[in-house]
Amino acid sequence: MTLCKVRFGAMHLNISMGLGNRLFPWSRCIIFSKLHNVPMVDPIWMRPAIGQLFRGGVSYKCYLQQIALVGLFRKRAEDVSIYKYLLKAGSFNLIDEPTDITSFHFPTDGRDYMVEFKGLGDFFQPMNGWSDFLLEQLRLIANPKYLAIADSPASVPIGICVRLGNDFKEPILVDGKIRGMRKTPIDWFVAVLKKLRIAIGYDAKAYIVSDGTPQQLSKLLQQPNVEFVRPGAAISDLLLLSRSRVLLASGASTFAAWGAFLGQMPSATHPGQPLQCWKIEPQNAQYIAEVDCNNIDGEFIRQATVALTNCR
Repeated sequence: MTLCKVRFGAMHLNISMGLGNRLFPWSRCIIFSKLHNVPMVDPIWMRPAIGQLFRGGVSYKCYLQQIALVGLFRKRAEDVSIYKYLLKAGSFNLIDEPTDITSFHFPTDGRDYMVEFKGLGDFFQPMNGWSDFLLEQLRLIANPKYLAIADSPASVPIGICVRLGNDFKEPILVDGKIRGMRKTPIDWFVAVLKKLRIAIGYDAKAYIVSDGTPQQLSKLLQQPNVEFVRPGAAISDLLLLSRSRVLLASGASTFAAWGAFLGQMPSATHPGQPLQCWKIEPQNAQYIAEVDCNNIDGEFIRQATVALTNCR
């Protein structure tokens, strides 16, 4: 027998891996499972991120669903339960995932094997072309409560993903660009939103998902026709982002990158924070690039205008 499973870290858990990072090995594993008809072990998504409670920078009211990932997912019918696997775990011989997940040679010695997927790998490179399948699978395993939140708006014209947790440092601009894994300034989101709305001629509705607080997001929330999605969870936030017609995102965040990948919509990030660093390949020739709020690229405006037509 050959199975496949995801290992997020030691003892199946890793406090350093949020949902965005965990989705990389999960995606490779579930694609591998489909391609080779190998049963997959139901992952343990919950993470004991106790340090977040003490470092601050997140909304404590949403800690369990946003950070600890408690109760976000359900088991697929075809997956092997973690309990059933653990009963026989000692009999399986672990082997690393293949370099190319589309190719796999099954062992023929009659022993039981477990193909283990872990780490960020080559980011989105192995998953390009699989965004529709992965979105379908995420919706399938999402807790119905949070799926309903993601689907509650009739449409999501503009999605805004703002990462403000203390795992991201305060932004430092060099020649107008942000260097390193840092927060995106709130002023950039405000400026791009304003200019985008001027270009399309109306205040298209914008939905904000964030691990921050209303106080941290106050400049954005003061803009007209803007809604901070609460109560929320990491999976409802991500699925809502995937429905956006246009996305403004914190480019240093893999979570934001997943929103752009799953939704395949025109997506803008601050200069110095290109989503392309995560190896996303546009499947519909959509604009995925950095946007200077003082000199917005005309192609972004053109695509955004088309995407936001009839979204009043």
